Amino acid sequence: MEREQGRDLVEVLEEDERYRFGRLFRIVEARLRHRRADGSMSPPILRVDFERGPAVAVVLVREDTDQVVLVRQFRFSAYAEGRRAGRGAGCGWLLEILAGILEEGESPEVVARREAFEETGYRIPGDLVAMGSMLPSAGASSEVVHLFLASVTADDRVGEGGGLPGEHEDIEVVHMAVDEALAAVASGEIRDAKSIIALQRLALRRLATTEKTERGSP
Repeated sequence: MEREQGRDLVEVLEEDERYRFGRLFRIVEARLRHRRADGSMSPPILRVDFERGPAVAVVLVREDTDQVVLVRQFRFSAYAEGRRAGRGAGCGWLLEILAGILEEGESPEVVARREAFEETGYRIPGDLVAMGSMLPSAGASSEVVHLFLASVTADDRVGEGGGLPGEHEDIEVVHMAVDEALAAVASGEIRDAKSIIALQRLALRRLATTEKTERGSP
């Protein structure tokens, strides 16, 4: 039983793997009790977790042109949602920040640099700036996405990008002005959750920098 400051928080009574799809994901069902808002413990309840593992996403900024480097690729789940909603097949192609899945034993920073090169052709020369992490769908999945910010210039593009053919990736690299990307978030053109959150965090960082400059802060 998980405890915090002497209080019972969660008691997992049973936990079973219901389905596994290779190394990509598994579905786990648990019977558990948890502390309720009034301080009492709940009766036993069933909950399901879609376990996909951790991932990394990077806002790649071209400092020399004030652009973000985005990727556009086909996502079957986005297509399936759009098909059910009666939208056209084009909704399956999403505009996103670059991202990748962590393999066992890898650090988020290593994966961020690898995926930047594989997807966009850029080598990240400097440090990665951590921008926190997010749970894309906490009601159903334990997946966590670690967000980073990185800066590059034209000189750092040493490859074509586009993903790995062996993994059937077909990725279009898109350079977009930062303001245009933020407008795409506001208009709904960018629908991918990690991209929306990361680009908004970029906007907040820029706003904070502007306010410090206007106040004359160091």
